[in-house]
Amino acid sequence: MQGSRSGPRLLAPMPPSNIDNGTPVRAFGFARHCAEDGMKAIVAGLAFLVAVYAAWPYVYVYRLDRALAEDDRATLNRLVDLSAIRAELKRGLDREVADTLGQEPGKLLSWVKEQVTELGDRTVDQLVDLDWTRRALTRDGPFMSQVSYAFFESWDRFLVRIGELGEDPTHVRMSLVHGNWRVTAIYE
Repeated sequence: MQGSRSGPRLLAPMPPSNIDNGTPVRAFGFARHCAEDGMKAIVAGLAFLVAVYAAWPYVYVYRLDRALAEDDRATLNRLVDLSAIRAELKRGLDREVADTLGQEPGKLLSWVKEQVTELGDRTVDQLVDLDWTRRALTRDGPFMSQVSYAFFESWDRFLVRIGELGEDPTHVRMSLVHGNWRVTAIYE
């Protein structure tokens, strides 16, 4: 059957091309239409994902507010990382002690610095618990009613300010930890 014109045709004949006179072939228009629809779907999908990601920490701020209002300790335990808060407070105390006593103290000041740091660490470990967190976040009333600012610091950090600037506000840092937003620092 090779070379015979009467055998079965495996390929359909090509439609006449109008490319030479500037009119696009209908098949190319259909492909362009499909590509444009595909790009629109991709852009819409990406825009949806960005919107969901941008709203995500605000949902956790709302959950934190509900847990504080209802004294839901189980939810507070999931939303608050006490070990991270303690570690951040200890780092702050270390900086303050170093600023007060200097970076290169003598033997006596070195001993004093060590004792003050140890005392500060023990105090933080004993005092910082869920009740301390509750008091820090609701010192002037319900949590959500005090929030004056809430926005991203970076892709995995979210800052919430309780109170107005210049009026001794409390800053709450939330971090994305294992797929959940958790309170990881409180600065008063």
